Amino acid sequence: MSDVKWIKIVTDIFDDEKILLIEQLPDADSVIVIWFKLLCLAGKQNNGGVFIMNNRVPYTLQMLSTIFRRKESIVTLALKTFEEFGMIEIVDCVITIPNWEKIQSISGLDSIREKARLRQAKYRENQLLLLNTKDKEEEIKNKNKNIESNVTCNVTNNVTYFEDSNLNSTFISWLEYKKEKRQAYKPKGLEALVTQVKKKVDEFGVDTVINTIQQSMSCNYQGIIWNYARNGSKPFAKTVKQSPEWLKNYENVDEPKKEELTPEEAKKVMEKLKAKYETKIPEALKERS
Repeated sequence: MSDVKWIKIVTDIFDDEKILLIEQLPDADSVIVIWFKLLCLAGKQNNGGVFIMNNRVPYTLQMLSTIFRRKESIVTLALKTFEEFGMIEIVDCVITIPNWEKIQSISGLDSIREKARLRQAKYRENQLLLLNTKDKEEEIKNKNKNIESNVTCNVTNNVTYFEDSNLNSTFISWLEYKKEKRQAYKPKGLEALVTQVKKKVDEFGVDTVINTIQQSMSCNYQGIIWNYARNGSKPFAKTVKQSPEWLKNYENVDEPKKEELTPEEAKKVMEKLKAKYETKIPEALKERS
């Protein structure tokens, strides 16, 4: 739409009560200038007094501040004043001049209101669609979690893995312990673990295996440490120096031998050190004197 080269302004515009009231405000001259700039911009747009760029982008406060070459604070004051006096209307964030027909034409206002209403309705429809999609995804996710939880519960509570009740109870405690660490076994891994425990029972006996599982949990290990069973449920030492004989033999590690001096040897060493420093210090003092 081509712009128009003129706008209608009556000669007694400064006798209008709204202009008279504006003139009593701080920065009145700047506010009035912005009003005429708005009128001129509306004429250039020739869009029925609706301030939209390219029929798509509503003019914002920052945009008007840049176009009018005025501070945002002044433009904000002007727009609030014009809106309060009914000189402009803001419809769905779009600035309009409601009495534009007195200056040019107002035929486009109803159209832009309808377009804004349809645009807002479309936006809300998309938001509802997005929310419904997220709700469905969350519902499916929670459903899968419940299924997984039920499967885990059945695995740990409703299955007898071993004939010995104490061993079975301890093994279930181990599965719950791994579940708390978020390291739950999958079906094949669980099957392999049960087979391994059965072999260890044949090798070390039920009581030793129970004690080994309990020791592994109490030490917060990620797996069952079968060295406990192999070496009489003795804990691992942190250093070679602290390692018991069974761990040294198991790892083929020898503790470093300590060199200890006899009292006579220690006395000779001390005499040598004393003679060394007592003879050098006086000589150095003599040289300085």
